[in-house]
Amino acid sequence: MPPPAPLQLPKTSGPRPNTTSKSTEIKIWVQFEGYQATRVTLDYTSIIDDLIGVALDGEGRRNEYQAHYRNRKLGPGERIPSDTESDHPVVLRKIIIHPPRDPNPTGPKPYTPAEYHIVIDNSNVFLGGQLIRNEKTEATEMNPATRVNVGNLAKILEKGKLNIDIRTRIVGGTKPPENVRVWREWDSNGYKCMVIDRAATGKESALDDLLHAQILILLRKYEIYNKQQVLVLVTGDGNTNYNRGGFLNVVEIALKDKWNVELWSWELSLSQRFFEIQKLFPTQLTIKYLDPHRTNVIFEEKSKQN
Repeated sequence: MPPPAPLQLPKTSGPRPNTTSKSTEIKIWVQFEGYQATRVTLDYTSIIDDLIGVALDGEGRRNEYQAHYRNRKLGPGERIPSDTESDHPVVLRKIIIHPPRDPNPTGPKPYTPAEYHIVIDNSNVFLGGQLIRNEKTEATEMNPATRVNVGNLAKILEKGKLNIDIRTRIVGGTKPPENVRVWREWDSNGYKCMVIDRAATGKESALDDLLHAQILILLRKYEIYNKQQVLVLVTGDGNTNYNRGGFLNVVEIALKDKWNVELWSWELSLSQRFFEIQKLFPTQLTIKYLDPHRTNVIFEEKSKQN
């Protein structure tokens, strides 16, 4: 319901004619469309903006309505408030904000010629997907039964990109025997698998070096192409690998070479140092979380029954 109108308008607005007589008050009626009419007392020197201010009781809702005089017949059951001196109703009509002319302003962007190079750190995606935040304790916990749906992840990464524009598909990781199935799935989705044996220490710095080298090769191979080059990097790893360099470094190099970078990661496993780089390249570096797609990307492997 609209706010109740004050009975009296302060006599401070509008031009006052040269007269020594006291101001004359008139009583008119005002109606919010869809609501019953109410009476408002105005000074005869008032202007329409004063009426809006009185009826809407302040600036907060003033821009929601527009007022205009009109003569019209009363509707069924509608009565002019008693003691009203004007037969010209003032109707406060809700302002209609028309949508932009663009028929789909928030939809897909128009096609922009570009070539995409997708590089995935499978271990980072796999381990990051096992991390979950306990909503009750706010503690980070790990679910070792978590697995990645490779096909769905590939669809998410490639959504909005023409297949002909995806020039590179690389995924890297380590290969304990039980993970052979994962590499078959990546291969069936068109990804070149670069797999090495996991070190006895469990560290994967050698794998990181391998992926860094592949990215640097891509930067040189496609540096003379006319189309915009885009590195789609799937990792949250911000390690420096004992000062040998890391994904942070290759991302910086790509950005300096005028590439765009689309970085995907789980929120809990994303190094905050990538945001520092984004501040320097806000239009080139886009950071996207996998978390909104968790139900499509992650599933729990059922324990084997004896």
